[in-house]
Amino acid sequence: SEGYTTKQRPSDAYNWDATKQDWVLNAAKQEELDTQAAQVAGQARLAEIENAIQTHINQTVANLGMGFTDDTSLIGKYAGYDNVFRPIAEAVGKWVAGIWYKAAQDKNAIIAGKKPIPTVEEAVARIPKFVMPEQSTEVQNA
Repeated sequence: SEGYTTKQRPSDAYNWDATKQDWVLNAAKQEELDTQAAQVAGQARLAEIENAIQTHINQTVANLGMGFTDDTSLIGKYAGYDNVFRPIAEAVGKWVAGIWYKAAQDKNAIIAGKKPIPTVEEAVARIPKFVMPEQSTEVQNA
């Protein structure tokens, strides 16, 4: 039965060699598969980082202690017009915009191979601390 086997193929990087009657590693195919696996893993890590950044943002906003659970509920409702929450909303908006701007720069550098992918913990540790605007202390103390 030349060309046929019941022996399981070790992976997609192996081709059947009828002469040897065995599976033979195709090194170029293995390298291609390894590269694809690394790309998928890298994309998954980048998605984890983005989720962790958003979670950190939401936790920071929730920790302001004013009943907001995420940045969009605060920014979307209170930035851009006169109200007691406006200074906080606009400060959060600037802080969040800066975070995502830097994250996009980092992501582009990683994809271009100019920068290694950080761990999720390293990426979150790079986020600057939110600084409450001074005129907002009366809102927190109310």
